[in-house]
Amino acid sequence: MTSQTKTSSDTTDETSESLEAAETATDDTADVETDAVPAADSKAKSPGSGVLGGAVAIVSSAVGLASITGTSIGDKLQARQEIIGQLQAGSGGGDQIELAYGAPWDAVAVVNAVFGAIAIILGGLVLAAYAGKSDSRAWVKVVALAGALLGVLGLGIAGAMYLDLFGSQPTMPAMPGMG
Repeated sequence: MTSQTKTSSDTTDETSESLEAAETATDDTADVETDAVPAADSKAKSPGSGVLGGAVAIVSSAVGLASITGTSIGDKLQARQEIIGQLQAGSGGGDQIELAYGAPWDAVAVVNAVFGAIAIILGGLVLAAYAGKSDSRAWVKVVALAGALLGVLGLGIAGAMYLDLFGSQPTMPAMPGMG
């Protein structure tokens, strides 16, 4: 039993020998590691790395949000369609309610659908470009995915607007019989 028991000085000697061996091995491999690591780090952290992808991802999110909330282009087309509807209704042509309310509503829906489709395309392109890259910045992928999802949501809302799923078009009440 006494032959198997080690003293603390024996343990300390073995520990210091193993530490010296580890330091020697580390010194030999440290030169190789330090030469390889900065090259990879400088490549990943170089200025401009991912800037274009990040910019397109942000634009995709902004356009996707615009497809949900509407744009000034949609407002202008809506006002234009209202004026055209009033002019045509005044001259006695076509369904007055469709010309005054339906066509402007549909114009806004089409503009929002176009913005939604653009957001989906831009977000999808960024996601496709960064799909296989493990060294890419995660926020670029997240923002691009958000832009694509906002575009899908905006496209769905625009489709529902165009099909009058949120509210039916106003109808003319039946005229009471005279007489």
